[in-house]
Amino acid sequence: MKKILKEEKYFTIALSLLIIGMLIPLFVISGYNIMSADDYAMGKGIHGLSENPTFMMVLRYAVDFTGAFYKSWQGCFSINFMDCFNPAFFHENNTWMTPVIMLLVFMASKYFFVHICMKTFFDAGPREIISIWAVYMFLVVQTMPAMNEAIFWYSGAVAYTVPEAMFLVFFAILIRREKKDKKHAFGYTIFMTIFAFLLGGGQYTLVLEAMIWYVLYLIYVGFRYKKISLGRVLIGISLIAGSIINIMAPGNRVRQTSASGGMGAIKAVLYSFVYMLRHFRIWITPMFLLCILLSIPVIWRILGKSKIKWKFAYPLPVVLFSFCILASCFTAPLYGLSDVSSGRLQNQLQGFFYLIIYFNLFYILGRLRFQATVKDGFPRDITTAVEILGKYRQHYLWAMLGMVLLVWVGTGDKNTFNSISALRSVVIGEAKQLYVENESRLQQYKDSSISVVKVEPYSVQPHLLFLSDLDEEDGGNYWVNESVAAYYGKEKVLLRNIMK
Repeated sequence: MKKILKEEKYFTIALSLLIIGMLIPLFVISGYNIMSADDYAMGKGIHGLSENPTFMMVLRYAVDFTGAFYKSWQGCFSINFMDCFNPAFFHENNTWMTPVIMLLVFMASKYFFVHICMKTFFDAGPREIISIWAVYMFLVVQTMPAMNEAIFWYSGAVAYTVPEAMFLVFFAILIRREKKDKKHAFGYTIFMTIFAFLLGGGQYTLVLEAMIWYVLYLIYVGFRYKKISLGRVLIGISLIAGSIINIMAPGNRVRQTSASGGMGAIKAVLYSFVYMLRHFRIWITPMFLLCILLSIPVIWRILGKSKIKWKFAYPLPVVLFSFCILASCFTAPLYGLSDVSSGRLQNQLQGFFYLIIYFNLFYILGRLRFQATVKDGFPRDITTAVEILGKYRQHYLWAMLGMVLLVWVGTGDKNTFNSISALRSVVIGEAKQLYVENESRLQQYKDSSISVVKVEPYSVQPHLLFLSDLDEEDGGNYWVNESVAAYYGKEKVLLRNIMK
């Protein structure tokens, strides 16, 4: 037993070092981060107040901005409010803070959710929790399709990464609290009611998912405890209220007129399954398979050690229903825009896919564990295979971890995995080159003697740092030029080599 615990300790340390090694290149390249696109559009009013505004100035502006934006463009009031607190608005040298903050928020929220679920449902220990979270987190961070939009670009991160973090924290608190209704019940209900309302004011895919998950949570509580408290009802009502206020915003109708048409409700639901199946071939990669294979023995041990026993009944219907939940993630963007191609949305969809896969792993392996406790529950061949795997468990884990590392560092396209891409951009100097060229632009933007700024296009486009450049005057993205001009009080901002 001591030998097993010692081996588990070393394996947990190895996974922790993997996460640290994964983060170092991402934190290093954060020092070269720059503002992009909507950052200027959202901050032009703040920058007009002062080059280095105080927190109270920004707070007052955020309230006014949220109300105006609600009427003129978008109903996501929680996002619109947070959009005004870009660290770069307080000082331009704060651009490095955005990826650092967003990455920590992203990872901490997922750890909190994983920790609460595994502790509550399986009474898992710290090593098991860290091991599962580390493998899951490595997979999510490294294979994120558009990390530049989710972590490095403030407006994209605050619209998708932060609401997703809120979503996970909200449901983790619900799960943790389910057995503790009496102590501090009033304060808890007030806090979660406000939390639910703000969650309802977030990004539309997450709003729909939050309502679906909350209904499932109420069904679970109702069946398990034979009653649903008034506090839980109030939290649900608050979530619905925030969602309705969000969806019914006048600005949504304004925005809809300028966007491509969406699908009808029934068509969007049906096509959600089609799009989900199409994405399976994108999501199921060698790295994904290796991380799943690495996780299986850890999950098997967690289920075996757990003092909380579940039957994991009806595995097939549960698995099929879980994929219906995943398909519903496609419904809102298909209904609104008939499109799910944006990078930040792809990040979110893939993240939910991984979450559903891990849920199913626990459920299916849990069912197998339950069958193992039943007389003649396992065929002899399966029993033998399980015994062999248990005997060589540590050898298997180290071998799989080695394969993960080999694929991680050995893949030919160095932009396939985000930490390797960050390391590449720093080593070859393109991250620094982008930062230097942006600094050159800033000097012109701040020069009060120049009213029409003419700049060169960026000569490099680092995978994690580059989002978009300026456009020509009749181009579809010329609004970026206009936003930059308004941000710095210029008449025009033009690209030198494509001026007409």
